[in-house]
Amino acid sequence: MKGEPVEVWLSFFPVILEEEDGVSQSVQNEDFSELDISFADFLSRLAGGGDRIRLGAALVSKALGQGHGCVDLENVLAERIPGSNSGEVSLVRWREELSDSSVVGGAGTLCPLILDENRLYLHRYWQYEDEVRRFLLNRMSQPLLVFDRVQMYRQIRNIFEVDDGSADPDQVTAALAILCRHFVVISGGPGTGKTSTILRILALLIVQGIVAGADIGLAAPTGKAARRLQETMVSQLQGLNCANTVKEQMVFKVQTLHRLLGPIRDSVFFRHNETKPLPFKVVVVDEASMVDVSLMAKLLRALPPDCRLILLGDHAQLSSVEPGSVLGDICFPEAINRFSTALYAQIGDLVGTGHGRIEIKTEQPCRSDSLVNLRKSYRFGDQSGIGQLAEAVKEGQGEQVMALLHEGALPDISWREVVDRRTLRTALADSLPRITSFLEYLDDFQKVFAALVKSRVLCALRQGPFGAPAVNGIIEDLLRDRGMIETGQRYYNGRPLLILKNDYDLELYNGDTGIVLSDLVGGKVKRCVFPGAQGGEQQISPTRLPLHESVYAMTVHKSQGSEFQDVIVLLPPGGGAVVSRELLYTALTRAREHVEIWAAPEDILRAVATTTHRQSGLRQKVWSGEDIGQTP
Repeated sequence: MKGEPVEVWLSFFPVILEEEDGVSQSVQNEDFSELDISFADFLSRLAGGGDRIRLGAALVSKALGQGHGCVDLENVLAERIPGSNSGEVSLVRWREELSDSSVVGGAGTLCPLILDENRLYLHRYWQYEDEVRRFLLNRMSQPLLVFDRVQMYRQIRNIFEVDDGSADPDQVTAALAILCRHFVVISGGPGTGKTSTILRILALLIVQGIVAGADIGLAAPTGKAARRLQETMVSQLQGLNCANTVKEQMVFKVQTLHRLLGPIRDSVFFRHNETKPLPFKVVVVDEASMVDVSLMAKLLRALPPDCRLILLGDHAQLSSVEPGSVLGDICFPEAINRFSTALYAQIGDLVGTGHGRIEIKTEQPCRSDSLVNLRKSYRFGDQSGIGQLAEAVKEGQGEQVMALLHEGALPDISWREVVDRRTLRTALADSLPRITSFLEYLDDFQKVFAALVKSRVLCALRQGPFGAPAVNGIIEDLLRDRGMIETGQRYYNGRPLLILKNDYDLELYNGDTGIVLSDLVGGKVKRCVFPGAQGGEQQISPTRLPLHESVYAMTVHKSQGSEFQDVIVLLPPGGGAVVSRELLYTALTRAREHVEIWAAPEDILRAVATTTHRQSGLRQKVWSGEDIGQTP
């Protein structure tokens, strides 16, 4: 097949894996892109041919496009070859041919592809994963730091208000973990107090004299998430139970992670790296589930040796758009809230034992000492429909999900059957007032922007008739039909905008939202208005904007790091490759007051039953051999 055009090779798949002992099986229904095929063809020529080389390279390319860090060859065969014996034979032959190839090397070698056990990687992504692995094993295996317990306990009791009975045991546990370790993950669902917890912890570190305010760097993956963290911290700062001299040091500037690391124009590298580390003693990254393995590796390179790294996020949410699921791999469920004897005893000193935490009876530090999960939701009480629905989705309880939706007794959740384009257009027409309520306030930026983030349609897909651009198009057609927006104008008065690409000069970032407003005099000159970085507003000509689109609707992926009072979740008929439990959970938890699902019941059940598993070796490499009662 060497030298054949792409079209011929596409027709060549499924690829036949022929064995000497007569086993002949095919890899069926592979939807390879031209990029996958071209990459595989290139490596196959370098290697001097070989169908298994070609297939492995194509699968690696395809896996990266789907967000995986590698391709597990055993899983590939298990999914396509019934019967373990033939699969084992094929795997042995496949590994042998890969290992003998000049383009495939073992862990740590300089080859285009890396075969690490049964996982095949593009070299670059094996290197990223290995850097993250080495950092985690180093930080999570270090002895617990020692401190003056009497003084520290007194300060924790004061800042977390332990003695008046209002302290959250999980939040106090997080504080102890960060004092004892240089790497900690604080995970928790919506409204569990991750931001208030980290604010108190940073105050504690300053009070203790471990760091000054200037030694702390805060970041989030997107501009929207960074701005939201900044606003929340500012609003909560004055309520902290600490001296004003401490609060004065806590006027932080939250940046995007790219901005923190220092982007280099037209380069994948950053100014801060192992030779020029960040100038911080503590780095906090919010919405860490959105950080891919490449960006995480580059962050770890830039950390000074004794810098504390604190990751905040919800490991049940969607993983990053780019390859990897670092937070999900770190937060091995069976390891969460399990602590070594030493740390467990300190937790008991402050908030008592129990509370769902488990002691691992060892005097050695445990890797799980670095994981704390906040479980109490301060946003959704026991009677909250959103809270109950999100929990049922997270736990994969499809029958409970449908029971809650059918019941109709909970005012903050609802359901509408949308099964085709006709019912979608009807539903959008009926919901137009709630989706476009901001159009009433176009003469007042503060009011219009507050209304703009009240309601949003969240789409599972970007492409197709149920994708976000198509839904935005339907809404704009409906508005024009009703005379609510100008016809023939791309930048009509009131057009909501979503930025799709970072522009560091304009300080506009992927995920930022703004609105087009007409000049008050004459109404012909249009200006695009965005919230200013330091409050107020920022006005930009439409011609200067980076890549953008309308945003009555957006994808669930784009909504990460955002919150809305009212959310409509749209699932496509028949589902899709990306429609999963994690996607539905993420969409539901964007809502603060009300959420409505638009989908057929079978599509809701399918989403709840479908879990997303990113292929990587990180979880197995970090947790293998760790005594937490179960093997990952």
